Amino acid sequence: MDKYQLPFLKQVDDHIDRWKQANGVSREEWRLFLHSVIGTGASIGLVYLTNWAKETMSEEQSFPDWLDMNRLNAYLRKMPKNTKRGISTINQVEVDRDPSLLLIVDHDPIFMTEVKEWLESKGYMVLVALTVQKALQLTQLQNPNCLLINHFFIRNSLLGIKLLKRSIREFVPVMIIGDTDVEEQRITAFNYGVTDYLAKPLISNRLVAQLANRVQHAKRIQDRILTDPLTGAFNRRFLEVEGNRYLELFQRGQEFFSLAMVDLDHFKRINDQHGHLVGDEVLKTFSKLVQDQVREGDVFIRFGGEEFVLLLPHTTATQAEVLVQRLRTTFDNHLFKNETGTFKATFSAGICEVTKEWKTLAEMLEKVDQALYKAKELGRNRTLLYGDHMEKGLASFELIIVEDDMVLREALVEQAKTVHVEEVEITVTSYESGTRFMETDWFKPDGKYLISLDRMMPGLDGIDVLARLRRDFPESQVMVLMLTSSGEPSDIAEALTYGTDDYITKPFNQVELIARMRRLIERSISKNIGR
Repeated sequence: MDKYQLPFLKQVDDHIDRWKQANGVSREEWRLFLHSVIGTGASIGLVYLTNWAKETMSEEQSFPDWLDMNRLNAYLRKMPKNTKRGISTINQVEVDRDPSLLLIVDHDPIFMTEVKEWLESKGYMVLVALTVQKALQLTQLQNPNCLLINHFFIRNSLLGIKLLKRSIREFVPVMIIGDTDVEEQRITAFNYGVTDYLAKPLISNRLVAQLANRVQHAKRIQDRILTDPLTGAFNRRFLEVEGNRYLELFQRGQEFFSLAMVDLDHFKRINDQHGHLVGDEVLKTFSKLVQDQVREGDVFIRFGGEEFVLLLPHTTATQAEVLVQRLRTTFDNHLFKNETGTFKATFSAGICEVTKEWKTLAEMLEKVDQALYKAKELGRNRTLLYGDHMEKGLASFELIIVEDDMVLREALVEQAKTVHVEEVEITVTSYESGTRFMETDWFKPDGKYLISLDRMMPGLDGIDVLARLRRDFPESQVMVLMLTSSGEPSDIAEALTYGTDDYITKPFNQVELIARMRRLIERSISKNIGR
């Protein structure tokens, strides 16, 4: 980590030299300097500096408006020397690529902060919300595997009831959190159909076991109820859930996608000539071929009989055609066996890309079915696109780093450039202050953004920037990850109140931060129930 540690130590020395020339430093600049050391120091392995800064900050109430050199030297003499003693390297831990995502909705920021940190230490990814409105947005965009919601929101909010029913309808386990263990509340919760009622405090090994049990149980139910037992493809019920979700995302935030409808040619003839067992083998072989070749996030559905649908997020009709043609080539090369020899099978396909004119999933299915019918009418074993489509290329995402500390900013940019999400083009930009960021023309109407935002900055601080982002730009297109050097629940509650999507407390492990960025991007564009 010398690449970042040595420049940061020089930066500290430069600050001190400048203060000596000015014969002191203002209280506000001294506070910002200490916050920077606390957050950046440990994040790049300079733990000894972070410990010194924390000890110094404990005397914050006694800082005068201007610290002259006598007062400043009293603090600086306690600073450990700039040597490699005490410098540690970042632990490059292996991060689970796809942990279960939990969403906690509660009105108590202290409680949420404690539970979030504890559950994340157990390997979960945890998002939190202080309001039901924010929870609904996170549910729509991030698709959590389990919902933990305070009974207060069920008792006092129609939106809370909506969130509860939506989660249950989509087979997401729901745990009600009670501020106290009241039997009447427990009965009401179970009457709504929740899986558990949990009274505070929650932190216990029992909760970890319950979460693992509920998430795995929900997955088994989803696999059983939402998948076709013969082929392993999802069924029409799942298409209804996911198709409507993606259509709603498109209508709100231009989350484009395509549908491909596939029909095995002359399948009745295969059954009649070779028997139904052979026909079943053709269906299973075709399904395995598709599931082996589609991307993570693509949804494969058995629509009925020998008819299948592919829901392809962030895919134009032209790109969908390339995928279907690749499947056709592989399927065409497969030889099926019967009692007398071998035979081949083919399929026809229709494709359509979502447009603003189509308001319902049924309309899209009707259009893609028309394209499929025309493909079969023209001789089968071919793919036909519905209408004219313009190539949109890869889905794009901009990852923006807003961090006033130069060393940490450069480290984050370098790490952020390693973030990779399949079929998504990610660009990384950075700004040295919130003021500079808000002055630029960074937002594009069709863009998608994840902004890593430092809480403590001179000029416009992180909260100021967050408030303007939520006031002036659509939340469906702009996600915010707040970096705070304070673990104080009041600071975290303020960030959540203004609408941050997630937060992480300095010092942090850079590997985990980048993994969290990647997960947020992945789940916002392609995560599906049960995947």
